[in-house]
Amino acid sequence: MDFLVFRQTIKGEIMMNKPTITTLDDIRIIGRRFRTSLQDEQHFKDIPGFYYEFGRNQDYLRIPNKAAEDMSYGIACEFEDDGGFSFVIGEAVHHVPDELSEGFISVVLPGGKHAEFKVTGDADLVQNTRRYIYGTWLPQSNYERGEGPDFEVTDVRGSRFPEAMRVSIYIPLL
Repeated sequence: MDFLVFRQTIKGEIMMNKPTITTLDDIRIIGRRFRTSLQDEQHFKDIPGFYYEFGRNQDYLRIPNKAAEDMSYGIACEFEDDGGFSFVIGEAVHHVPDELSEGFISVVLPGGKHAEFKVTGDADLVQNTRRYIYGTWLPQSNYERGEGPDFEVTDVRGSRFPEAMRVSIYIPLL
């Protein structure tokens, strides 16, 4: 990766913490699916709006059997060759019922080894951390990306968008 090109995509300060390598169990999620694209970093523009819509519609109130109150999951999955992908916003649940409310889906985040990047700061820092993970950390680490989706966990009660976010970003590792 060309660091000068990478640096031009960064907005504001860049100060990254080393990740914690952790092993997770499978996590069951119930949420809503949104579509976006990696093209021209469209996802960075779309995803905050997806979270806003999820909250405005009080979709979180229709999720049964919650395992972690006030912790919102954002899952990047179903990538296509043209850069399109799905972003699922939801919450962890103890178990998935036989029937879900209309418009909701269930996703299982596979357990295993993950790099956890804790981010406390503004929304730009969250986006810069994602750029850093794939542009700098992963290529220079001794790890390979594993199968499964990336996901983020936002402490909803402890965050204020866009100036004070508390987010952990998880990347599956081999």
